[in-house]
Amino acid sequence: MVRVPRLGPRARSGLVRRLGSARSALTLGLLAVALNVVGLVFVALAGRSVTSLLQLMALLPTVAIGVLVAVRRPGHPLAWLMIGIGVTP
Repeated sequence: MVRVPRLGPRARSGLVRRLGSARSALTLGLLAVALNVVGLVFVALAGRSVTSLLQLMALLPTVAIGVLVAVRRPGHPLAWLMIGIGVTP
């Protein structure tokens, strides 16, 4: 039987710090906001309905709150999900 070593709390927190930093949260958040603004422009130019505009506009505060939380607490998974929602409309 093969024993798989378990990661202790220190090893896990180091991994989270490296992958999810405040700088990466800001970068991904700015990318998400830029993509949403470009999407709003394209939807408005295409003459789509108001509901599609409102759906895209609803993503902006979601991303903003996700970035604020991820900058303060980079290990918080819900913040990264909120940022990710803004990147993948």
